Amino acid sequence: MKGLNNIKKSLKVIFVFGFLLLGCKKFLSTSPADQYTQENFWKNEEEVEAGLTGVYEVLRGYSSDLIFQGDKLSPNAVKFDDPGGWRSIARGDALTTNDLFENAWSSNYRGIGRANTVLANVDAANLGEEVANKIKGEAKFLRAFFYADLLDKFGGVPLITDQPNPSQGDQGRASEDDILNLILNDLSDAASLLPDDNAPGRVTKGTALAFKARILLYHSKWKEAAETAKEVIDMNKYSLFPDYGGLFKVENENNSEVLWDIEFKLPRFKNNFVDQATVHTDPAPLKGLIDAYFMKDGKPASESPLYDPSNPYKNRDPRLYKTVRLLGSKFNGNITLPSDVPQTFIGAKKWTSYNDSSHIPPVSSGSSEINPIVIRYAGVLLIYAEAENEEAGPVQSVYDAINQIRERPGVNMPKITPGLSQDEMRQLIRHERRIELAMEGYYYTDIRRWGIAKDVMNGPVYDFNGDVYENRSFKVPKNNLWAIPTNEIDLNPKLEQNPGW
Repeated sequence: MKGLNNIKKSLKVIFVFGFLLLGCKKFLSTSPADQYTQENFWKNEEEVEAGLTGVYEVLRGYSSDLIFQGDKLSPNAVKFDDPGGWRSIARGDALTTNDLFENAWSSNYRGIGRANTVLANVDAANLGEEVANKIKGEAKFLRAFFYADLLDKFGGVPLITDQPNPSQGDQGRASEDDILNLILNDLSDAASLLPDDNAPGRVTKGTALAFKARILLYHSKWKEAAETAKEVIDMNKYSLFPDYGGLFKVENENNSEVLWDIEFKLPRFKNNFVDQATVHTDPAPLKGLIDAYFMKDGKPASESPLYDPSNPYKNRDPRLYKTVRLLGSKFNGNITLPSDVPQTFIGAKKWTSYNDSSHIPPVSSGSSEINPIVIRYAGVLLIYAEAENEEAGPVQSVYDAINQIRERPGVNMPKITPGLSQDEMRQLIRHERRIELAMEGYYYTDIRRWGIAKDVMNGPVYDFNGDVYENRSFKVPKNNLWAIPTNEIDLNPKLEQNPGW
């Protein structure tokens, strides 16, 4: 009976949101001609929960491709087998017809439309206040999440807060400030409505506060970002997982560091993170990222007596070996990759089920059931450190936040040297973000918001052998944002293209 009920719930999601998938001009459409309609559906908690599940479902189809893959648009990594998609964006020669632009736009608006539909109908079910508030909080968080991704990639976009209906006309682009205000207001509402605990994969008060802190940081609202991150820290609910590499393994999902992940379970739900017997994984780390790891004495390779040119990746920050699968390291449990194998790229360890002693059998599709971590506690500490340093300088709490990350068991990097200037601390925090969050998709946004993309994304990038793989170009203002998809502009004449495209 439980299985039958789950099937019925899935069918309800399809029926209720089918009109969003059959849209007229993407947002607009008619209701499905079936037993479930907007008029007769939202009657009880089960049906409202089915609607909310439909909002989360958008993430499963979108997350592993477009939320977490930002590193391959940065100096950290490359998608080695995709010359016309991700690599064209990284090279700076993408066309406005690039499928990734359309996928990002349509997927986010699909999620927004579904969230708006839940918010418009939740009160019709006459749920108890506690249940209704939780559902509203989740829907508002998810709407903010989708709008935040649109804002990061496209800038100002049409602002839509009503559920889709055929009478909606074309809308022009709202300002970036208007979109940002909606995001922050939704996240504030979500934090006040959500419980401290929720089912795995569902957002909580801590999730909303942490994501709000991230958005505030991204928009240089230092004081508010530091204060909001501190709220999460002061909840005393989250802590660093004692094994940096194990943090990303299936067997350790929903651990103390995870504030929110996206749930996958084979065979029904799977992500696109490669999980098969191959040296390569996607994205593939570039030599620039690998060389950026300090030695285990806390010094750059150029300044450390531990550096050995004949064995350049020995004695590095231990996070290197948990993030990148170097030649000569173990793979698939008991196979050692020969150091002299002529591999152009080596693989990333994060987001694969393999580790150094055992592995979970691969699936034939090259997918896995690893839950992508969207928000984790180390990220909150890094938000706090950066924002507080920008607002107040390198005060002791900034040192404490970074040292906590560096002293994680299994990492055990030295504490930060006291007496740093604000700029010295700024550079160290930027380095720490790059290393701690490597291959998690943050660095593309970081280099743009720091204003350094034009410096680090122009010129050649190198493979593991030190050979030039490709040349990249980053033009300002063009490449600070993605192109509005050609198809969307054709459908909506009120949309204006981003500068330079």
